[in-house]
Amino acid sequence: MKYKLVACTNEFASTEKPTCMGGPPWPPLFSRQKLRAAEGRPRRTAHTGLAIPLLHPTRGPLLRSDLFLRRFILPQLMICEVPYLRPITFACSRIIPRAPIEISSEIADMSRWSEFKGYGVLPGIESAHYEKRTTDMIGSIIRVRNTDGSEHVEEILKWVPNKELSLRLQGFTRPLSYLATHFIEEWSFREAEMSTLVTRRFQLFPNGRATRPFLWLVSLLVRRAIARHLVQLSTAR
Repeated sequence: MKYKLVACTNEFASTEKPTCMGGPPWPPLFSRQKLRAAEGRPRRTAHTGLAIPLLHPTRGPLLRSDLFLRRFILPQLMICEVPYLRPITFACSRIIPRAPIEISSEIADMSRWSEFKGYGVLPGIESAHYEKRTTDMIGSIIRVRNTDGSEHVEEILKWVPNKELSLRLQGFTRPLSYLATHFIEEWSFREAEMSTLVTRRFQLFPNGRATRPFLWLVSLLVRRAIARHLVQLSTAR
């Protein structure tokens, strides 16, 4: 028995593997007879149009329909990636009369974290402790409990005590978990004579477009709280 390939437009004739699927590459488009033989069971259809490469990760084509589905339904089903949401960013700087090594050691000391008092309705830190601590600090995980009873986890991504630090804040409890997936906090140190210019940069990643305005309001409080904390660090002995 001979099988004839069904013609299709270039839009769906690509043989490249979709980036969002872990299955095989796009298969060629076959006639109904060959698809029935490949699947091992008969399939009735009232349409005589072209086959559509709607894929199962392992079994290949699942649906065959007419031009309407190919033009309007399939493009919606082929959306593979969630649109990237630009984070909300800000930075605060302050000159602190200490060396970068001293400042880094204070950050590593969990007993000092309760000095963060928050701002307005934004809670401060009640306590913090290491759930995991590595020898080079990279990959260390810190559990933080706030004064309002909420919690989150901070993971150290980068630790260069005389230059820069980076932490990932995640695992938020409600209500912040409704607004954000995670924060990225970066510390950079520029040493001067008998002092250090400290810059703290934040990236706040919203859960979605609808929550971004509310997270922006939260970022205003976070920015004020970080500025206040830097003043505390500069005056602490």
